[in-house]
Amino acid sequence: MRDIDLSCLLPSTTGGTSWDGHNPSWWGSWLYTDWDKKLRHWDWIKRKDDIPDMRDLLSVERSSDGTHWLNVSGYFNCQQPHPADVEPYDVERREIWFISQGYLIQAQDTDAFMEWAKGVDFWNHWMPESPEIYHMFLGEYGWSPAFRYFNQLYYGCSGWTTPERNCPTSVRPALFKYNVETQGFDCSVDESYALRLPDHDIVERLGLKWTRQGANFIDKEDRLAAFDPTAHGDGPSALLIREDLLRQYLSNEGLALCWTITGEKRVLGGDWQSDHPGALRISGAYKYTDQGPKGFLNFLPDEPRSKRANK
Repeated sequence: MRDIDLSCLLPSTTGGTSWDGHNPSWWGSWLYTDWDKKLRHWDWIKRKDDIPDMRDLLSVERSSDGTHWLNVSGYFNCQQPHPADVEPYDVERREIWFISQGYLIQAQDTDAFMEWAKGVDFWNHWMPESPEIYHMFLGEYGWSPAFRYFNQLYYGCSGWTTPERNCPTSVRPALFKYNVETQGFDCSVDESYALRLPDHDIVERLGLKWTRQGANFIDKEDRLAAFDPTAHGDGPSALLIREDLLRQYLSNEGLALCWTITGEKRVLGGDWQSDHPGALRISGAYKYTDQGPKGFLNFLPDEPRSKRANK
């Protein structure tokens, strides 16, 4: 009886970031084009002046109605185009990507968290991650016995957690991922996909309601309040929550929103056996303020194999 989710009829999502990159959109207009073929790989990799302003990825405006949105969880990936007559990974291509993960934090602990974040590397998935559920119906989110069953540590729902590496405060992921796979009896699904939903406490405290369309939630005045725009639009993976509502929630609950940032500039494909071209890893953190997101990025260069061998 639970083989097919009748509350979600999407065969696939229109947008989303894949291993091949993303298309620009109003919620993710950044598109890297400065591939600078004249520079050697390592000279291009270690450049920092071409890194986008993260504030433009975390806070966006929809020009159609002037509303402001915070991107609670985003994945951005740009890759250098490859010749049409070769396979993508048979030729060397440059890539730059970023992942932002939003966390709820006690407001009084925000400065301590940001100061701590300056000295850690957020790579390798050691921070608490968003719960991901495969066996719950989308329409059951937040209220049903099935949600209560899966909303526990065994299934990845860790709630408030103190991260490793002497983090001075507890954090809680600000979103929840609903996953659909092509495996199983539901033959209406064309491609596996994930929808990003706001944390159920945000939904409950703000009185949001699911519209039965994709991952769209509306407020008490029936205005769009939170949604995963990739359900029906082409663009990078994201969870957008209307800024005025999220600010209200944070103020009422004595909480703050912070993001961890990971990213990388690197070279894909080709023959790496002779000399790995190196990479520039990126790690940082941002916090939401009345003036918008504020934070920093740390740059962690991994030199080419030839340079390391000569030291």
